[in-house]
Amino acid sequence: MASKITSAIINPSLTHKATVIFFHGLGDSGYGWSFMAEQFKSMGHVKWIFPNAPTIPVTANNNFKMPAWFDIYSLENLNKQDEEGILHSVSILHQLIDAEVAAGISSDKILIGGFSQGCMISLFAGLTYPKRLAGIMGHSGFLPLEHKFPESLSDAARSIPIFLGYMRDDPIVPSALSNASAEHMKQKLHLKCMNNPYDGDMHSPSPESFIDMYKFALSTIGSS
Repeated sequence: MASKITSAIINPSLTHKATVIFFHGLGDSGYGWSFMAEQFKSMGHVKWIFPNAPTIPVTANNNFKMPAWFDIYSLENLNKQDEEGILHSVSILHQLIDAEVAAGISSDKILIGGFSQGCMISLFAGLTYPKRLAGIMGHSGFLPLEHKFPESLSDAARSIPIFLGYMRDDPIVPSALSNASAEHMKQKLHLKCMNNPYDGDMHSPSPESFIDMYKFALSTIGSS
């Protein structure tokens, strides 16, 4: 349950009018991404929530326990996916969104996103959430459980903007997966997905990525 998940929370410096919920990647923590609130500090009306994944055994890492939103069976075959774990983490994100709505923030002022595993969770969660969100902002990931779409696609998700960034030579998540996912969302699901590749061979956003993510955030939930 979401109540068991801790988060790094950066409260707005101005009147709270929008919320960003951003999920980290494998082996990381929400605190490791809280610097985004400082990078995007012109958005003083935004509350930032960076949840921490539970610590679980990860098959691909010899069952070593680490923070993860779901199990990874093999780094060589990312198409073999932990459906139960993914759906559980999606439910956590849905609950976090629900809590912000219950606190008075309109769902269309809530931007969700994530990196790597977090990107995957945010894409699935955003496309299945029953109310319209401000947008989905993901990097270095792809849409998991693709076979569940379009049946699982909510009507509210059909009009929301999506940012999917990735490095062309990412050594962990092949850019071909991210590109194919973005094109699937655009061509097959008819969604407004921005397919943003960047030059680089690292599994992390580039400075250019962050600039474009900032611009995307401004376009969806505005500046203060």
